[in-house]
Amino acid sequence: MGRGPAAPPHQGISPGMRDGSAHVLRCLKVWFELPTDVFHAATAYIDTFLAKMKAQPKHLSCIAVAGFHLACSQYKQEYSTHCVPDPQTLVNISQSRCSASDLIRMEGILANKLEICQDSSSLPVTCLSFLRSMWEICRAASDRLEISPSLPSLPQHILHQLEILVCDSSTMKVRPSELSLALLFTEFQRITGTHFM
Repeated sequence: MGRGPAAPPHQGISPGMRDGSAHVLRCLKVWFELPTDVFHAATAYIDTFLAKMKAQPKHLSCIAVAGFHLACSQYKQEYSTHCVPDPQTLVNISQSRCSASDLIRMEGILANKLEICQDSSSLPVTCLSFLRSMWEICRAASDRLEISPSLPSLPQHILHQLEILVCDSSTMKVRPSELSLALLFTEFQRITGTHFM
């Protein structure tokens, strides 16, 4: 699961609407002090759901907060950390036009249509998954080749850049692995001061 190449346009929901919802999820992630994994899982759920199902614009905010709540629940089960926001609090802070019961109902619909077991702790594969794997491969290679200075853990500014990219639906035309590789390439250009043609 995740953001694939050339996803079909969302039925009745414009790319701008989708991007607006993604920005709201990013704000919720910051508000509740949640890890970037939650944001990426939530946007992956929304994009996959909208690519599969017809949805009306009036339901988008409920779909978004339901995807966010589902991602929070799965993250907590996988890592046993962070609280899952209360549905009513989530609805109030996001200013969604749905009720807490609507959110729970929509979360069940999302889980059903995306074939996600709500008791499962398995988060979807996203751009973030590829970026982390690629960065760790580069760190291991750098250490093996004794390149100095050695690469640190994945820097926070790269995670922020990836979140910004994911908020732009035009990046959905690019495979998640390619988007992550392009970001990594740009970062290595910055580190080395080299610009490749």
